[in-house]
Amino acid sequence: MSGAAALVRYAPYQLRDYVVDRGISTLAFGALLLLVPPALGGPDARAGASGFFAATVGNFGLLGAIFAVNGLSSTDRQRGYFRFLFSKPVSVPGYYAQDAAVRLAGLLAVSLALCAAFALLTATAPPLWALAHVALTFVLVGGVGFLLGAVTHHDGVALVGVLVLTALARTGSAALGWLGRGPAEALQFVARLLPPFHLLDPARDALAGGTAPPVGVLVAILSYGLGCFAAGLLVLRHRPLAT
Repeated sequence: MSGAAALVRYAPYQLRDYVVDRGISTLAFGALLLLVPPALGGPDARAGASGFFAATVGNFGLLGAIFAVNGLSSTDRQRGYFRFLFSKPVSVPGYYAQDAAVRLAGLLAVSLALCAAFALLTATAPPLWALAHVALTFVLVGGVGFLLGAVTHHDGVALVGVLVLTALARTGSAALGWLGRGPAEALQFVARLLPPFHLLDPARDALAGGTAPPVGVLVAILSYGLGCFAAGLLVLRHRPLAT
């Protein structure tokens, strides 16, 4: 059996693991975040439901991406599952690239179900633009998390740390301007090296308004996220899995 055929045989198990371990909880969290408020808010809440959805779906996309990639490769190394998974001639980078793609597909399926339920609940058109926003969030946030998972066992904590550090660096570069150009410029330099998470908001706003995000925004999000995915695959290709 070729390596590609062996990889494909793993896909149903990867999808099952996502659904059982993450998909159901992500769906429940999404329903609590996106569906319960308009359901309990009465006619007034439903009248402004589209605006509420646009303002809230970013949080769902962010947490959905974190849930999806947390432990993607680190759990197998930490618990020794890699000895079983790669006892046959299967590409390590190929396996985890496929697992990431399966998890993205699972997250998009959950998002589609939430969009359909939201449309039925509020008697509005399904906000399918949210699927594009969730996909962009997964590429960027998931890409960073994938790279962190390739180099550490504590990728979930590390990813949250990167999110917090990025927010602090971007706000601090403006807030510390009174200290002089030196500290502010140093923080601006650090912020430029960190992931462009702040660009997910204008991308969401453009999609919610029915337009494509600016090309520069898309290029920054996709290049950083896919670059991190590629770097993570390179690490997994060369690192010993037993450490």
